[in-house]
Amino acid sequence: MADAWYERVGDAVVGLVGGRRRALLRRHRRSMERDAQYARAFDLAARLRGYKAASHDKNATPWLNASDRSADGELLQDLPTLRNRTRAANRDDALACGITNTFVRGVVGTGLRPQARTGDDAKDDALEAVWASRANHLAPGEGGLSHGLLQRLVYGKRIEDGEVFRRAAVAAPGEPLWIENVEAERVCTPADATPADPQGRIVDGIEKDRHSRVVAYWILRHHPGDTGARTKVGSLAERVSPFGRASFDRVEAWSVCHDRAQITRPGQTRGVPRAHAILQDLRDLDLLMLARIKKEQVGACLSAFLTSAADSSDLISLTATDYGYQLDEKLTPGMLFRLYPGEEVQFLNPNTGNADFEVLSLIIARRIGAAIGLSPQAVLRMWEGVNYSGARTIKIDDRQTFRAERSDFASQSLSWEWRLVLEDELLRGNPRLLAAGVTVEDLVHVEWIGDEEQWVDPQAEADAIEAMLRLGLTTPQIEAARLGRDWQELVRQKLVAEKFERDLRAELGLPTLEEVAAAKPGAQPRRPAIEQMPAPRKAAKEAA
Repeated sequence: MADAWYERVGDAVVGLVGGRRRALLRRHRRSMERDAQYARAFDLAARLRGYKAASHDKNATPWLNASDRSADGELLQDLPTLRNRTRAANRDDALACGITNTFVRGVVGTGLRPQARTGDDAKDDALEAVWASRANHLAPGEGGLSHGLLQRLVYGKRIEDGEVFRRAAVAAPGEPLWIENVEAERVCTPADATPADPQGRIVDGIEKDRHSRVVAYWILRHHPGDTGARTKVGSLAERVSPFGRASFDRVEAWSVCHDRAQITRPGQTRGVPRAHAILQDLRDLDLLMLARIKKEQVGACLSAFLTSAADSSDLISLTATDYGYQLDEKLTPGMLFRLYPGEEVQFLNPNTGNADFEVLSLIIARRIGAAIGLSPQAVLRMWEGVNYSGARTIKIDDRQTFRAERSDFASQSLSWEWRLVLEDELLRGNPRLLAAGVTVEDLVHVEWIGDEEQWVDPQAEADAIEAMLRLGLTTPQIEAARLGRDWQELVRQKLVAEKFERDLRAELGLPTLEEVAAAKPGAQPRRPAIEQMPAPRKAAKEAA
């Protein structure tokens, strides 16, 4: 059916006022009402759509915040709010603070320890010895923290803020290199800064060239939140402006480690706090717990309200004696409060039981755990009712998250530290490194080992590892690393213990180890630890 002239005029007016899209929608609705063939064709086309989640059904749960913006377009405007809310939660919310501490404990623990893997014992020993002499003196700006404490600080900021910047610095020529840890707010774009590449750009303090490669970082010399920042000691309270490039240092990219978390899209410049998807759930769970606590507190107040026929003035004087005219005094245990004649008290008793509270808490904890990759039990630190099989499954699943985080943290931050510090020692002519023949190429071969992974069932897991060793599916070096131990040191200690035992047996005239082993029925002669070593290492030990 053709449209009437007044309908076409109306379409033209709507197109002029509201745009072409509104005019087309107006025409489409008329056709759906009047033209059955058009309606059937449109319905068929709608049914042939590839993804149901892309439909616009009015009865479906509405989609909010969906956009086609770039990663930086979606993130950078909201990032300050996300950081501030995460920090507030870590300060004031017990559950948020506990989650952050769980990650720090599971990933860093007492501190990750480096193991050089150059393949040359002399080089490995020299690198590890030089690192040990420098590791606890890398951050004088943090008050001389040990390397383990420094790792927990850096990784904690990575979890809380989503990123942390680490800048290499030298106080004076010839002095050892040290590292300045920079909070996220100090990396921002000066108002009058321009990129060195005319076709490049500066994105939130990170300068990129025309190929989107990071070439420099703009670091504010003072934190923008320092209300008492001064330009020099003894001057007036003159605040450092965060807007002019004169207040910034432009630092080349090679001397800065930008340790980021939650990188989920190409072109994403800054990191995202780990708790970005659970902040509202944390607030809801905290409110639920507070409401439950308040309910129990009110129930614990054994209060009494007395109705009296006395005059109002008498009641006021009596109440004033006890409460200082505070007629709206809060409920307290054992409180005695007088009412005016004719007044009565009605108590509100919400019908909520313990079971409902526990179920709801567990549901929210599951949402939180799903977002951060931990079990609900690890989120709530609640292991009641978990059997052996469930505890083992939970432990294995949580370990996968910690291992991935540890690998990411070590590759981004700790290996950068290792290369930078040892390269500085090499360039300054450290005699131990030079004597061992260490080169710059050797500095990339390093492995970081964490604390011992506790076994749920030591006997079963030890048997499983023994079977894997027999099948060649693992090595003593890998298993020692999982236990947080140095395999070379274990072999070295075993050799020393064997030698001491042999000498002591010879001194006391006791049978040798081989004679003791042979005396046992069906026993195999005991192999010295040196015979279990790889051929090159065995030859080196025999020569020694």
